[in-house]
Amino acid sequence: MSVDYNDENYNYKAYWNARSYEHNCEVIALKKLLPKKGNNIVDIGGGFGRLSSVYGEHFNNATIMEPSKKLLQQAKLGLNPFGLIPNGFNPNYVNSSIYDAPKKLEGKYDCAIMIRVLHHLDDLNSAILSVSKLMAKDGVFILEFANKMHFLNILKNVARLNFRFFSSQPYKLGTFTLWHPPYVQKVLEKNDFAIKNRLSVSNLRSPLIKKLIPEKILLTMENLLQKPLSYINFGPSIFIKTIKV
Repeated sequence: MSVDYNDENYNYKAYWNARSYEHNCEVIALKKLLPKKGNNIVDIGGGFGRLSSVYGEHFNNATIMEPSKKLLQQAKLGLNPFGLIPNGFNPNYVNSSIYDAPKKLEGKYDCAIMIRVLHHLDDLNSAILSVSKLMAKDGVFILEFANKMHFLNILKNVARLNFRFFSSQPYKLGTFTLWHPPYVQKVLEKNDFAIKNRLSVSNLRSPLIKKLIPEKILLTMENLLQKPLSYINFGPSIFIKTIKV
């Protein structure tokens, strides 16, 4: 059953209460990939503004675009438990899906991020095409996706002799879509994005590991592992930095 983020009985922020490690892994990755300074950024599927404290001080203007009116209202109220909002941070708020974004947003952006969105989508090409239309030439687009080919998935499917799993086709896990890294790269390049960097993220995500090892140590290890493990697409989450050509 898919999640209705507008449901008054569903608390998306509560979902993150036990996911401090995952959140901070994404913060580490974003800090590595974001430009130091920029004019305008759009946070596509920005939710309640979870990551706004990461990029807010780096850009003159920001837009949080979110299809859920409930989450967008939380962003407007500054209800973000993950970091202080920078002084003077006053983003635009736009209620839109990624597919309607070119109709809802004006101008061109020199940076866009799309984190934890692709696993909700089925039409990757249309989504990336929409982003391409929003971007200025040489703009930076940072994309995160759920990695079909992460290490544990490979082990599980080899053990089951399920070799059809290794095709480039997306994989449905319940209502979520997991993506094959070379397939994502192909779609990005098709829509005028050049790959510049890639990171493997949340590499130590495990309830047992998180219970046994202090988060501070895990994050130190994560910081060291993100780049080397990206060469084998190890982790459950992949971040890709691209440039609009």
